[in-house]
Amino acid sequence: MGYPKHSTLDRWLDDIEVQSQGEEQVDLGLEDLEEKFSENILDAVEEHHQKNNSESAPLLPDVKPRLRRRAQKSSVLNPEPEGPGILQVEALEAPEPEESFWVRAWRSFMGMLQRLKQRWQAVLAWVREKVAAGWQALCSVAQSINSVLESFCSYMAGLFRYHIQV
Repeated sequence: MGYPKHSTLDRWLDDIEVQSQGEEQVDLGLEDLEEKFSENILDAVEEHHQKNNSESAPLLPDVKPRLRRRAQKSSVLNPEPEGPGILQVEALEAPEPEESFWVRAWRSFMGMLQRLKQRWQAVLAWVREKVAAGWQALCSVAQSINSVLESFCSYMAGLFRYHIQV
């Protein structure tokens, strides 16, 4: 599976290097970078699925747009960090007034990575929920088919017993 393109990150670093005084520009650039990373991740997920699962489990036409909507920034409902990792500790510390621009930019970048991680954890939870619901529905259908088959077999066995006794 591919990772977000290095050129996207390189461009962001070049942009903030040129504008190393304006933190607002860093934040705006990070929002754009976050969305580009999400798009790159979505593309990589689709590419991976096509290479590995397209014949056995093709994506339904309505699943791709729903997955894209889930991965959008506004879809993250729980801003609380989940799971262990340095991203939580480093990204959530308050900036020190004497910190350099680059340290603040790094903290902002780590915060963006944390948000991206949370977003994709939410997407993964949604996918798991949908797969579980689909699996449950499939099991229910299989149980119904089994019940009908058992009923049919029982009926046929009774019919044969009747004809054998006659």
